[in-house]
Amino acid sequence: MTLEALGIPVYSFLIFGTLAVQSTYSALTADPAFGFSNRDGAPPGMRATGLRIDRTLGNLKEGAIMYLPLARLAVNLDISNGWT
Repeated sequence: MTLEALGIPVYSFLIFGTLAVQSTYSALTADPAFGFSNRDGAPPGMRATGLRIDRTLGNLKEGAIMYLPLARLAVNLDISNGWT
């Protein structure tokens, strides 16, 4: 298995793990009624930790947009070298 092929599930696991942390933190700190609202505003009780988790998830999603298609292309074309 090439490094690119291994990177795809690892990156996906990182995104889903961070999403689980964010949803758990939000459920513990926000009012339960916030989950059923339209979520226009910031969640009540959101502290610096929650904002950091949100930024981390945003950064992972932005990186996935750039990395995952290129890694998939490298796996499909069977290209694995020092540059990839």
